[in-house]
Amino acid sequence: MNDYAPLLFSYKPELFEKQLSFSQDYAAISKYGFSEQEYEHDNFPFYVNDDEHVLAHAAKICECLTSLDNDSGKELKLKKELIRDYKNYISCLSSACTGERELAAAFTEIMFAYNLDGVVVAEIKDYCQSDDDSDFCLSENQILNFDELYLKAGDRALFSILLYPFVLIFIQNRICIIIVACNCNPCIVRSNDRSNPSEERVYWNS
Repeated sequence: MNDYAPLLFSYKPELFEKQLSFSQDYAAISKYGFSEQEYEHDNFPFYVNDDEHVLAHAAKICECLTSLDNDSGKELKLKKELIRDYKNYISCLSSACTGERELAAAFTEIMFAYNLDGVVVAEIKDYCQSDDDSDFCLSENQILNFDELYLKAGDRALFSILLYPFVLIFIQNRICIIIVACNCNPCIVRSNDRSNPSEERVYWNS
């Protein structure tokens, strides 16, 4: 096995903050209003308007999150509900062939905005896998190749000390997400240069 010297580079996190940030704006997914009512049932997601009920509930959760005070316990509970809604909306797209691609993209950006990258990775990966195992081809409305969002999330993960890195590979116009496990470990070191107190140095060890 070959040994490689660590790759060293320096960057200032604040320079990339704007380019790598995601919007928490929930205007798009509030297309069907706001609802606190439970929408799941025995035949979910095959009833008419199930997808709309999911989005209305998710919009209400987002509204609560944006107006939330510093209450970590409540925030965690709300995020769990948002994760449930996201999974259910993807289920509407994959199982019942309902839902809208544009709204799924808006919902996905919100998930990235709340640092729920792992949920998106898992759901999109399973979604693509279910398509590969199916005898039916996805319609254009169902193909979730949100290229710009995925690349931006990948860049943010690679430059962030809070998010694990993952690599995004696009194959045949569909997204294949590969999680980089423990083979690549970033070591973040604070710079001793007092003229640049916010500078970070990153060593990538293979």
